[in-house]
Amino acid sequence: MYSMVEGASALRMFEESLSLKKKGFKFDFLFMLGLRDFLNFRSDKQKWFSKIEKYTHSSEVFIFPRFPHNTGFFLKIIFIFFNSLICLLSFIKVGGKKKYTILHAHLDIFGFYSVIIKKFSGIVNFYDCHGFRYEEFVLSKGDKHSKWLYSFEHSLEKYTLKNSDEVIAVSSNMVNYIEELTSVKSSLVPMGINEKNINSNLELSDLVRERFDFTNSKTLVYCGNFSRYQCFEYMKSLFSGLNKFSSNYQFILLVPKKYADDVRYFFSDCPNLPTKVFSVSHENVKHILSACDLGVMLREDSIVNRLASPTKFSEYLAAGIPVISTHFVGDYSQFMIKNQAGLILDLYKFNTYSYFRDVDEKITNLIRHSRQAPEKARLRNLAYKNNSWDECTRNLIFLYDKYSKLGS
Repeated sequence: MYSMVEGASALRMFEESLSLKKKGFKFDFLFMLGLRDFLNFRSDKQKWFSKIEKYTHSSEVFIFPRFPHNTGFFLKIIFIFFNSLICLLSFIKVGGKKKYTILHAHLDIFGFYSVIIKKFSGIVNFYDCHGFRYEEFVLSKGDKHSKWLYSFEHSLEKYTLKNSDEVIAVSSNMVNYIEELTSVKSSLVPMGINEKNINSNLELSDLVRERFDFTNSKTLVYCGNFSRYQCFEYMKSLFSGLNKFSSNYQFILLVPKKYADDVRYFFSDCPNLPTKVFSVSHENVKHILSACDLGVMLREDSIVNRLASPTKFSEYLAAGIPVISTHFVGDYSQFMIKNQAGLILDLYKFNTYSYFRDVDEKITNLIRHSRQAPEKARLRNLAYKNNSWDECTRNLIFLYDKYSKLGS
C-alpha cells in the first residue's frame, strides 16, 4: 500500500517486490492517490500504468482516491479519519484478509492506515519506515513548522511503530533510534540498487567524457533533486572554494527536468563557476555518472540525515566513482571511511580559505587513484556486494517466510 508511483520511496516498494517475487511470493499493489493525482490517473490510465508495468507484471493494481495529507492541523485530523475509512473499505473491496496474508505499507501515514486495517480485519501488517515526518518538518521548515502538527505527527508515528506486527528500517542508525524511541525492535532493509544500474560499459563512459569535454578536467557531479536537505548553499561554497585553487574543475548538476531552471538560477550569481546542468533519462544517468570523477552528496547534521539511506550513494559507487560527503549520512559515512570509498568533508570549515586548499589536494590525489580501472572495478563491486537489492532484502525475505509459514 502506497500513495504514488514515482520517487525513491516508490522505487523501494517496487524493488522489494521484485526481490520477493524471485522467492515465490505474490503481490498486488494498492495505491491511495491524492485527489489531483487520482484525476490525472483517470484522465490517462495507460500513461500511469506504463510507469510501473515493468514492476507489476503478474500483479493486480488497485487505485483509490484519498484526501490530502499536507494540510493544517485541524484539517489533517479530519482527513486522516476519513482516509482511514477509505483505506479500510478499499482493502476489504480488493479481497481483504481472505485473499492476503500480509499488508505491507510504506511511509508513516500509510503505516498508520495499515494498523487501523489490522485492528478491524486481523491482517498482519508491516510498516516500512523510510524516515520520520515530524523530524523532516524541523529540517525543511526550521522555526516555521507548526508545533501542534509536529506533536501530532510524532504521536502518530509512535503509535504506528508500537502497533505494527513488523517494523522495517532503512539504516542501522534508524534501528537503534526506533528502539530508543519506542522500545520496538525493527528489521534492517537498506535502500538498495538495481543491478542494471551498475555500469560496466566503460567504453560508452569514455565517449561521454569526450563528448562533454570532461577528459582533462576534475569533474564533480551532483545527482538528485533541488531540495533544501541536499545542501545547495554548501555545494555552491564547495565549488567556488575549489575553483579558486584550480582552473580545471567542472561541476555537473544532474537533476530532473522540472528542477533544471531553478538550479541554473541558483548558480546564476556565480557566472565564472564552470557548472553544467543536465537532465537525462533514468537509463542514461549511470553513463553520465561514470564519465565523472567524484559524486557529491553533502548533508548537514540532523536526525533525518543520520537515519537516512540515500540511494544516490550506491549509484555513485555503482558508476565506479568515489563520493564526497559528510559525517552525517546514515550508515554510509562510516562505510565510506571503512572501505576508502571517498572523502569526508567538514561543512563548518567551508568558510576557511586554507581548508579548500587541503581539499583540492586530496581531491587531486583521490581522482588520480580512482581513474585507474582496478579501483573503478573495486567501487562497483562494493556497490554490488553491499547494496544490491538481493543483498538488502535478506531480512525482508526472512520476515515473509516467517509469516507465510504462520499463515499456512
